[in-house]
Amino acid sequence: ITGSTYDFEIKKTRSDTYHFAVQAMTADRQKSELSNQVAVVSPSSKLPPISIWPIEKVDNDVIIYWDYSTEIADLSGFRVYQNGALVADESVVSRTAKNHRLRNLSAGNYQFTIEAVTQFGGVSTRSKAINMTVD
Repeated sequence: ITGSTYDFEIKKTRSDTYHFAVQAMTADRQKSELSNQVAVVSPSSKLPPISIWPIEKVDNDVIIYWDYSTEIADLSGFRVYQNGALVADESVVSRTAKNHRLRNLSAGNYQFTIEAVTQFGGVSTRSKAINMTVD
């Protein structure tokens, strides 16, 4: 490599963290010390689908569960929807969460969906809706 820039092609669709350091070399092949490493997170261009399973009712609370890869470097967290309305976002449901409890629901029929969100604004397709009745 000659010059001061280098293009690194990323072929993955999922986010990953890449670490880079540079070292100079003189014409007579003398090498400098390596620079400090810099970490670069590439954004996900596509997120895998997500599914709710299982779902549990405890009194007037509903707990939804899911399993999702934490290997996605730019994953921020999850958004939970109740009857189509956002009820919890990635500031509440973190990247390592595997469930979310919806508390003190009134009697009625409910529909729940979830989606994964990245720090760069990527969003998975919303899960298939799961229905639950609270007595």
